Parts: sequence; structure tokens; C-alpha cells
Amino acid sequence: MSFSENIKKELIEIQVKKNCCKKAFLLGLLINSKKNNNSFTVYSIIKEITDKLEELLTKQYSAKCDRTILIKPGKKYYGVSF
Repeated sequence: MSFSENIKKELIEIQVKKNCCKKAFLLGLLINSKKNNNSFTVYSIIKEITDKLEELLTKQYSAKCDRTILIKPGKKYYGVSF
């Protein structure tokens, strides 16, 4: 596992309580999102990241999310679209 994957897993374990901090955390997760027509999609090789993203989007904004799995040679990517 790479250094960045370890850091991402550590960040996901942090319990964010304040709404302002949840929004900032959500923005950090969305920074690398891809825009498709009227939706955004975030892919990660770490499933917990997409789980946390979906949780924050549904709790903070009542967003409806769709899950996808993208398989490329040697890697499996988990996706959340909203």
C-alpha cells in the first residue's frame, strides 16, 4: 500500500463533528471529481473513501448517489456519482 493510500485511510477514520468541518472535508474529497453533463463522479481505489463521500453527501445535502465499480487492468476503482 502506498503512502498516500495510508494517509487517506487515516483521514477517513477521523470523526468530523462540526458542519463547517464536514463541508471542508467534503470539498477535499470532491477536488478530483469528474463532471459529466449534470452529475459529478468521484473514483477511488479505496472503498472507504467513496463510502464516506456518499455518507456526507446524503446527510449534509440529501443528495441521491449512485455507486459504480470500474475495473481497469490490475486495479479496481469504486465510484460515486451524484
